[in-house]
Amino acid sequence: MIQLICKCCGGNLKLNPGRTLGRCEYCDSEYIIENRKDATMNIIKAVTPEPENEKGRTKCAEYYTEEGRLLKINYLYLSQNNYRSMYVTENNVIFVYPREKAYMADSYINHVCRIKYPDEEMKRKSHYYLPCFENKYKLMSGAVMVVIKKLKWTYPISLAGKPGDIHAAWIISRLEHLACLFEYNEMSPSHIDMNDIFFDPRNHQVMVYGGWEHVENKAINFLRYIRCIGTHLMNDKDTVRPALEAFLTSSPKSDAIEDFGYWDKTIDKAFGKRSFAVWNVTEKEIYERMV
Repeated sequence: MIQLICKCCGGNLKLNPGRTLGRCEYCDSEYIIENRKDATMNIIKAVTPEPENEKGRTKCAEYYTEEGRLLKINYLYLSQNNYRSMYVTENNVIFVYPREKAYMADSYINHVCRIKYPDEEMKRKSHYYLPCFENKYKLMSGAVMVVIKKLKWTYPISLAGKPGDIHAAWIISRLEHLACLFEYNEMSPSHIDMNDIFFDPRNHQVMVYGGWEHVENKAINFLRYIRCIGTHLMNDKDTVRPALEAFLTSSPKSDAIEDFGYWDKTIDKAFGKRSFAVWNVTEKEIYERMV
């Protein structure tokens, strides 16, 4: 039996009796199904409307390559730490490392390129949650610019607001899966902040775009950071479920696999039946936080 997967959240599609329409069991996205002569089926059109596309005002930054070419960045959001600037545009995330930290650009690229995957399916989908490189420039100032692709409808998780425990749980689940991948590689980002993780509110997918300049062979710091993100996403008006609060205030287990098992049990205790939750936030609201 052929299993069809929802493009929004990864859930299984349930077909109508005529096998012409598929509905996701988790997020209720609907798809028109094309029946082919060879009895295989192909999703040809998603009929769920896309999120509202309203942009906030952009600002402009200018850099020159070492050859003198002007690079203009029309960005929506800027964050800076002590070793790089990060510009968020409509389609890209751009990191600029000053001359004295330029070597970190290579560290960032090399660490991401070293990641291996337990199966081909996960490798094929890696662009959904890890950096996909588009370009690298040496700048006239001696700085280095690294450009990665940004998936549409994705934003820094620092701009997620406080959606509450259900959405926090979905984000934690996605991050716990990634922690297992990092543990598998014996390589995990060791210095990250709220601007390094991006999220897609349509399906709670997360992307670890930043933080790859420094890595460690265990995911312990990443597991600690998962708890920080979960706490950040909690709505102050909500009564925290005891099992969820216990997880958020706990120390990570000895490795990511064990921690994922702990989280899996936490979901059962805190929420019982698992079901998809719609994140009612518009792109306009998120862009307003960027200004």
